[in-house]
Amino acid sequence: MRYGKFVLFAVALAAILAPTLSMSDDSSAATYSDIRVYIENASGEYDMSVVGGVSTVKEAIEAAAADQGKTIALVSNGSAVRSVDGLEPESDKYWRVHQWLPLGTSGWKHTALDKSDGMVSGTSYCLHICERVIIDGSQDYVAPDFKPESEGYIFFRFANGFIPTIPEVLEAFTSEVRKEGFWLKGTGSTMAEVLDDAIKSNGFDVELNYTQDKNGNNIQGWIKTMFGLGDELEEGSDDIWHYWSQWTWVEGDWSYNEWTLGFYDPAVYKYVMCIYLISTPDPYSTDYIIDVGGDLPNPDKEEVICISNHPVVTFALPDGTAVATQVLKYGETPNMVLVPEPEAPKGKTFSGWGDTTVPIVRDTTFTANFIDAASYMVRYWDESKTAVLYAETVASGSSSTYKGTTPYKAPTSEFRYEFEGWSADLTHVTSDMDVTPVFKAVPLAHEHSWGEGVVTKAATCVSEGVKTYTCSCGEVKTEPIPALGHSWSEWKVTKQPTSKDKGTETRTCSVCGETESRDIPPTGEDSGSGSDNTMLYVGAAIAAIVAIAIIAVIVMKRKG
Repeated sequence: MRYGKFVLFAVALAAILAPTLSMSDDSSAATYSDIRVYIENASGEYDMSVVGGVSTVKEAIEAAAADQGKTIALVSNGSAVRSVDGLEPESDKYWRVHQWLPLGTSGWKHTALDKSDGMVSGTSYCLHICERVIIDGSQDYVAPDFKPESEGYIFFRFANGFIPTIPEVLEAFTSEVRKEGFWLKGTGSTMAEVLDDAIKSNGFDVELNYTQDKNGNNIQGWIKTMFGLGDELEEGSDDIWHYWSQWTWVEGDWSYNEWTLGFYDPAVYKYVMCIYLISTPDPYSTDYIIDVGGDLPNPDKEEVICISNHPVVTFALPDGTAVATQVLKYGETPNMVLVPEPEAPKGKTFSGWGDTTVPIVRDTTFTANFIDAASYMVRYWDESKTAVLYAETVASGSSSTYKGTTPYKAPTSEFRYEFEGWSADLTHVTSDMDVTPVFKAVPLAHEHSWGEGVVTKAATCVSEGVKTYTCSCGEVKTEPIPALGHSWSEWKVTKQPTSKDKGTETRTCSVCGETESRDIPPTGEDSGSGSDNTMLYVGAAIAAIVAIAIIAVIVMKRKG
């Protein structure tokens, strides 16, 4: 329960008292049942009676006194008890009546003898001798020194997909059980104590607060954490809560708790529901939208089956005498090897305990079955021959027909098993017979649904890629994606050839950038010899000119 949902005491009290107050206008028509009345005796102990058909506290006290054989004497105006069986209190002490957990309070509350409003079926009253005291400036009377306890039942559910983080919880309750919900039983004087007992007796943890909240409201049994989950704001939000919502079964319907569990008497309100859920603000009102996760149980019309994390299995004789007991884990089956076969009465034969192969989720008793020994008995065992599933006697020569639940064999990773029949022919029984079931192993067939697949490695120009397909069953297959191949550009000369040397031309892939080169053959032209000849010609010409010049000089000298 969240602080935001905890309302002021006066508002809650008015809301819950409304049905009771409306009945007080015609108190003669309102009668109450299962009223527990405790009356103090001369030794200071208490005698208890359960009465019904009463309309006032006085009627309840008188009915209980009559049941206990006590005589009640009233004061002159009839407003209070003067004595019980002649016992009058000492000076400054009084016979007074207290009611346990009247609406809006926690603990015993003094009440008038002639009251009718505030009565409710299942409530408890105590008539005892007590002192008068002043509390907060008001007169009051010292309350009884004990607390009446009752059994209560709590329905739990993990709604909206919440998963507890405690391994022991996950191991004890399957996901289906957590989603659908389950009942636990506890004992206490308040529903808070019942909750605490129900959780801890099954080996789990719960933390309850008994303080005052920030608004000064009295907190009695506020769920702080349970099964590892508590009040939490959704990440990133300031008004969406994850929390344990608490409901009480009132007059045939689930009513959202306006108080914490310490204000509820399990003898009056014996059914409480705790659902871990999300609540979000309703945009059209000041309330919250609450999703309880599915249909809710109706304890008035449906059997309340309380599961146990450690169920006790008892094997007993028809008279109730226990032959053996076993403490199991939730969902286990008893070990029949450890259960001795009981001795049959004279003229009888033990015919089994019934179907002990069913998973055990709550305290269970199996009763031994015996049949007349003069008849032919057919016992139908489980496959391991540790439990008798069904037994019957038949006349000689007649057939035997199995009338129990269909035998079951757990599947393996490769096979499921179909029941085919029994290990012997039972159409003509002429002696006592023990038979076991015969199963057919059927391979687990599955047609894979691969879908479109996912590229888990992309193909490149030179390398294959991989495409992966996953079936809903979890199996995986892969297939190659062909390499893409290069996308080459046109060849481009990157080195010119000569008459003697090779050239080079190159192309580039437009996808991956890889390059490829190849040679260009030499041109083969005598370009180099022509150049040499030219130089020769130039040299010869120069030599000729020089010779001519020399000759000219000689001639001129001779002429001179």
